[in-house]
Amino acid sequence: MARLQEIFTKNLRNLRRKSGLTQAELAEKVNVSTHHIGMIEMSRNYPTLELVERIANALNIEIHELFIDNIHSNNELARLRQEIRGDMEQLFEKFLERILTGKFGEEKTEIRVTGSSLEKPNITVKSVKSGIPKKPKKS
Repeated sequence: MARLQEIFTKNLRNLRRKSGLTQAELAEKVNVSTHHIGMIEMSRNYPTLELVERIANALNIEIHELFIDNIHSNNELARLRQEIRGDMEQLFEKFLERILTGKFGEEKTEIRVTGSSLEKPNITVKSVKSGIPKKPKKS
């Protein structure tokens, strides 16, 4: 439980600062004392669920954003980037092999990356028939 509290207090402090609010301004918006907000940010007091909801509303964020461990999110993003890099290297190697062996007119690989977030990209990789006709065989 201590880890979750640590994540919460770190995120609260960072998100409050990012929103441009002082402890006093946030305290006023959520109807608690400045001292109470300070004690929460120092992990000496912990808010009720009702107060967590009011804090999220005051910061114009979703409640879950106060509990996201950015270190693990960054690790996952780095893992996804590495995986994509590996996939791209494999595709490039296949492409070069096709060029070098003359097998480049039969099919192609199509890659589509969609989505508005780098954290959860939607990646589609598929082989499709190309419009390039095969070279006729000599008789």
